[in-house]
Amino acid sequence: MKVEVIIPDPVFREAERAAERTGVSLDRYLSDALVLHLEDTFDGPQMAQELLTSLHRAEDDIDAGLGLTMSQVEKDLASKRAAWLLAN
Repeated sequence: MKVEVIIPDPVFREAERAAERTGVSLDRYLSDALVLHLEDTFDGPQMAQELLTSLHRAEDDIDAGLGLTMSQVEKDLASKRAAWLLAN
């Protein structure tokens, strides 16, 4: 379903940066963020503090340039898959 919403410019720019850092489209980032918010807010499961801390730490690592891009992850997985296929 498509819906149009108005987001303040500073929030929109931050969402664009966050989506880019995580390697997903803005649509996907906003959709996932909304799902997590609804699950955690409206009688859904509460996100464990340990998970939240881990997610914040990962975001800090990405901000510090310590994260991997999706293409780096895919390349690494392809390499590991090829090695496994050769061994098996």
